[in-house]
Amino acid sequence: MTNFERLLEHRERSFGLRTSRFALRNAQKKLQAHTALVNRLVCESVLKKHEGCVNRLNWNHNGSLLASGSDDNRVVIWDYSKKSARHVIETGHSMNIFGVCFIPDTNDHVVASGGMDCEVRLHYAPFRLEGSKLIATHRERVKDVVASNGVPKVFWSGAEDGLVRQFDIRMLNERYTSSNEENMPGNVLMNLGRNQGTRRLRVMGMSVHPTDPTKIALACGDHYVRLYDRRMLRPRAVHSWTSDSPTIPIEVFSPPHMHYDTACNAFTQRQHLKSHSTSVQFSSDGSQLLCSYHSDNIYLFTVGTQDVQVLDKVWRSGVHVDEICSQTSGSPFEDLELILKEAGQLVEHGQFSNAISHLQRYSKEIDAAQPSLRLRVYCLLARAYLDRNWRADAFVAMQYCLRALEIESRDSTTRTLYVKALSQSGRENLSRSEAKKVVSEFPDRSEDMQPFTTVRREAFESEDIENDIDEEEEEDEEDIEFHDEDDSAEDASSCQSEDTMAVDATADESMWESRTVNGLAHITTDIQRRYLGYCNIQTDIKEAKFFGIDDAFVVSGSDDGMAYIWEKSTGELVNALQADEDIVNCVQSHPLDLCLATSGIESVVRLWTPLAEIDVSPTQEELFRSVSQNQSQMNRREGDRINFMQNPALFRLLLQAHHEDGIQVCAPS
Repeated sequence: MTNFERLLEHRERSFGLRTSRFALRNAQKKLQAHTALVNRLVCESVLKKHEGCVNRLNWNHNGSLLASGSDDNRVVIWDYSKKSARHVIETGHSMNIFGVCFIPDTNDHVVASGGMDCEVRLHYAPFRLEGSKLIATHRERVKDVVASNGVPKVFWSGAEDGLVRQFDIRMLNERYTSSNEENMPGNVLMNLGRNQGTRRLRVMGMSVHPTDPTKIALACGDHYVRLYDRRMLRPRAVHSWTSDSPTIPIEVFSPPHMHYDTACNAFTQRQHLKSHSTSVQFSSDGSQLLCSYHSDNIYLFTVGTQDVQVLDKVWRSGVHVDEICSQTSGSPFEDLELILKEAGQLVEHGQFSNAISHLQRYSKEIDAAQPSLRLRVYCLLARAYLDRNWRADAFVAMQYCLRALEIESRDSTTRTLYVKALSQSGRENLSRSEAKKVVSEFPDRSEDMQPFTTVRREAFESEDIENDIDEEEEEDEEDIEFHDEDDSAEDASSCQSEDTMAVDATADESMWESRTVNGLAHITTDIQRRYLGYCNIQTDIKEAKFFGIDDAFVVSGSDDGMAYIWEKSTGELVNALQADEDIVNCVQSHPLDLCLATSGIESVVRLWTPLAEIDVSPTQEELFRSVSQNQSQMNRREGDRINFMQNPALFRLLLQAHHEDGIQVCAPS
């Protein structure tokens, strides 16, 4: 029992309160979930034993051991209490290790690993070289291996060949490593197949439901996260799977701005195709999924919504994503007038994020306000999102425009903002069509609408740039159909009567067409929260995880060498840790203590604990500056920057050229 807990117990006794262990455990939980402790996180230990990038971290069940896999082809088992290496495993891998996990019900005496050499290996205590065994080979790089404490002696491997294979260490078969796939026993549990075009999907990360291990979520090579039920699947042989017969998931998740993009231009659709999920994790009770995306944000989904009644209007998916519950007193309407005025001043001074958060804190009061006041709030929010223009902000602005149009469909300010939101979100044809309606209905808006009523060469030029950069990817995606409206449809719509024009602004359903994924018509797009701030464009392994007791926080690595921490419930960024000289890829929360393990391009593992006596987190100004820079990085068009991922070796050499030990060999994750 800590001194703090003894103090709490003494106070409870003094006031005649109960002093059961249950009460003390609750007090400990509340303490560990408090932002004040998260803001006191400092690097307690730097664990040095690897000689290359550390690509994966995994705690054992009780947090006494931490396993790390590296580009040096070794796995290190760290003793948490001693903060030192207990075992250094020469794994037998010939290339970088991307996945590592402890096998349940083995007393932590068996560890699994997977790597760039396409191999899955097991390592048995006392972890000598002869205790490492090749048990299977995938067709492509193995990106993750996971296990569940609810399934003894079983684990799963996921690879870039789109296959998830299941292994029971009590029933291993030497034929798993056969070069003849027809001789391999059936242990392929899932096959992702191909995306909307022709590119084979890849397993980028996996998560097993913590209380129901029959369910496994996969981060894939597209923007859809898939959830599977093992009870509905039968292991099959590798050779029996084809890309045309993917495994059917029970639920599919996607951010709405990526899923509802049939009306977007080709450039925007290709951006969405590239925004694949890089990690996925269940919450501790399995009710939520946390997903991070390459070149996009981190999103929180609720599991099981396929059984919930569908939203009355599709465009409302995730409409409350940035709203924060407030605790206000006094007259809410008088407060809102003042808040609206203050937020307007912030927008005028270019402080768009402050204006957004200022208004989002009063979302409940806004929903209960008079329609005229709500209209002004929604328009101001739409303007702030459009002017800030961070990832997916244009889509959120479009939603606020639609909410305002439901109140007053003939408001010229709202209609003008709606045109801008359509254009900024890549829906240029719809924007042009709507702009013509606005000009016809509000002639005084002609000058404002002029940029949107003509076909701009810029869109086609950006597509040409994209084609030059991603010629190989374009070949894979040439069969994708993009559903842009033609000019004849626009001309016809522009000739409609004024009575029809105002209605069409909110009733156009063409942009909300939902495509089926793996045969499922219902796609979960109603995101509960998004987390802004990190940058995720350089590496495939970029984890976002729950952190703290009861998943009170969300933490993620970033390309700027920081580990960012948000409050899960509000989405507010509360801390940023300088966790790597270059890029932070891995973040893992200790299962019991408020301790965070991080790793990345450097060859070390860092442990962060709340040892500081005061708040040592960055100031709000510093956080905002980092977030703005990261968002600018992700918003930069492919043609405006060197695409280092075209040459991963060059990228890593440039990153590591300044290391004291010289250039290190680091393969792309």
